[in-house]
Amino acid sequence: MSGVLKKRHLLPVLAILLAVVLATAVTLGRQPGETVVRALKALPDNVDLALETIDYTHLVDGVRRWRLQAERVERRAGSEGLEISMPRLTLFDEGGDDLGEATAATGWVKNDYSRVHLVDNVEVEHRSGYRLYTARLDFDQASRMIVTDAPVRLVGEKLELLGTGLTLDLANEKLLVPADVRTVFRP
Repeated sequence: MSGVLKKRHLLPVLAILLAVVLATAVTLGRQPGETVVRALKALPDNVDLALETIDYTHLVDGVRRWRLQAERVERRAGSEGLEISMPRLTLFDEGGDDLGEATAATGWVKNDYSRVHLVDNVEVEHRSGYRLYTARLDFDQASRMIVTDAPVRLVGEKLELLGTGLTLDLANEKLLVPADVRTVFRP
């Protein structure tokens, strides 16, 4: 269980909230037919659900593991996940303390929230001050791993590391860059 709701209950709850908003509009005497038509026309093709913001915190045994915030979320018909705009993924260590944060232009989260995929201008900032830049990365909740096969750039106060690919084990705080590694140390 995560927060108050189980993951599989999120979409039905959102549908109920939408129904309540529409019912309130009818009750208050607004022009509901016009409002509904405008809202439906604003949705892109094949979008079942769209929200302007999302703020989801994943808990394990009452301890924060990660938090996903996004400016816009869309669920397309037949999709196995949610498309997210301007995602901010905050990661927490085993004790629930802030470990770091990843941001991107777009992304995707699996329906059961077990995987988050970030794309376009991905930037990760670790609590130690290191920054990681890449084109895309995947976060897997079960393994607590972040991976990418894209080129990466890791920048610290006295270090810059370039390479291709990355595996970051959050549980053990271990990093592997498997290919094309170049490092610059600054005095």
